[in-house]
Amino acid sequence: MVQIYIETDGTIAPFVCIEPWYGIADTYDTTGNLKEKFGVNKLEAGATFQAEYIMKFN
Repeated sequence: MVQIYIETDGTIAPFVCIEPWYGIADTYDTTGNLKEKFGVNKLEAGATFQAEYIMKFN
């Protein structure tokens, strides 16, 4: 997910924040309880999760 930070006065931050995100956004009727969140990646104790991002800038 890439987000560009913009102040309420229209000032754009001098950076771009790129964060790995492997889930989905909350639904409109979410309870806010993480244990009830739809689409959360859950791992058993001792398990691992591996993912990769590839970015190309021209």
